[in-house]
Amino acid sequence: YVNSNDALEVAVIVDDRGVRAFCTSSPVSRRVLLECIDMPHNPHTIRNCDAPSDVPSDQWRIGTLLCLVRSTQNNTIANKNEMEWFMYRAREEFPEVVAKNEVEQFSSTDDLVHDVFAAKLLTESIRNYYAQQMLEPSVRGFLGVLEKQFAQSNLYLFELLQNAVDDGATVVTFSLQQQQQQQQQQGAALVVSHNGRTFTPLDVLGLSSVGLSTKSSGKQRTIGFMGVGFKAVYKRFSRVSIDDGTYSFRYEKPSSGSIHYGWVMQP
Repeated sequence: YVNSNDALEVAVIVDDRGVRAFCTSSPVSRRVLLECIDMPHNPHTIRNCDAPSDVPSDQWRIGTLLCLVRSTQNNTIANKNEMEWFMYRAREEFPEVVAKNEVEQFSSTDDLVHDVFAAKLLTESIRNYYAQQMLEPSVRGFLGVLEKQFAQSNLYLFELLQNAVDDGATVVTFSLQQQQQQQQQQGAALVVSHNGRTFTPLDVLGLSSVGLSTKSSGKQRTIGFMGVGFKAVYKRFSRVSIDDGTYSFRYEKPSSGSIHYGWVMQP
């Protein structure tokens, strides 16, 4: 987002329960912050999300919000690499500096936002981040190795089944569904569903990552070691859609111009 004076950088701080706080490059009003993340006003919209559009949570619009600020316009932070906590109090438009103990008290509550809008915001943030990371030689090299990781194209069946069982599923179904595009048959798609737990922000990050192992409450994530296990599905399919009622996105191989296996990191 660019205002009349300078560019504003915004990041989202999440844990396994949802959005914990925002992080900005300078203090801004609540209105400016929400305009930055509001999809209809943001040119970087969700391209691969099929869920209906939503609006920011009431908590973000009128409730209490935490924001970690990298630098301030009034130079209260001498070192631009230092951070300072600000808080938007309920129904207040402008934030104020808060003490660490108040931040800890607010963070200990369970009142975190994890809805459709937050899911879209998180998914888009991950996609934009890895669009830049794929340009790094080390990441491109790892993705090149990943292409050769799975010798058999049917290993994904075992990976998906194991993930479902690890996530507490008691029923797992595999079915074929005919696909149509522009009134033309596009062949059958494999649909895998189960009644296990839904996705968390760290799940989505793990699905889109390589060389990253995320944990929840001391327990290993169920997406496979360092996010590689799930990616066996890309050996067989060039389009993978994911939907749990809150998150709805897909990974799709571009027709041309792809960098090695980089599309598997961009939901």
